[in-house]
This record gives sequence, structure tokens and C-alpha cells, in this order.
Amino acid sequence: MLRGDQTAWASDADNSCLIVSSIIDLMAVKVKLSWPALIQAKEVTAAAVQRLSEYNRRTLDTLAARIYFYYSWSYECCNSLSEIRRLAHLQFVV
Repeated sequence: MLRGDQTAWASDADNSCLIVSSIIDLMAVKVKLSWPALIQAKEVTAAAVQRLSEYNRRTLDTLAARIYFYYSWSYECCNSLSEIRRLAHLQFVV
């Protein structure tokens, strides 16, 4: 069982893991977009956006903005921007 400080520590650890995971996703996408592996970049960004949608944390806003940028860019490079138009619209309206 977690008590007091242990609960706060577990929450901080979870937040840190999510931030590190998001940074790794960003680095992977940058590599994929610089090589002719656009389909893989599209898959990585889709997974990162799915993971971000599960959490609503203010600490992730700057990383989320970058991930959404690369998400739309990878779909645009693959000529499939219409696939994410509804999701992108919902993210900005809310």
C-alpha cells in the first residue's frame, strides 16, 4: 500500500516516465521524417497522440504541442491529412 509521500512519489514517477516517453517519441519521429520512412513516422506520432490523449497534464503542454505538430506534418507528408482532420479539430476546439 502506498501512503502519503509514497503516493506523491509514485505520481511523480509516472509523470516522469510519460515525459521521457514523449521525448523519445519526438526523437524517433525526427529521425523517421528525415529518412524516407514516412509511414513509420506516421505510426509513431499516432501512438504518441493516443498516449497523450489518455493524460491531461499541464506539464506535457510543450511536448504535446510538438507532438501534434509532427503528427500533422507526418500525415501531410503522406498525403493523408484528411484522416486526422476531425481529431485535430477536436483538439483545438476543446
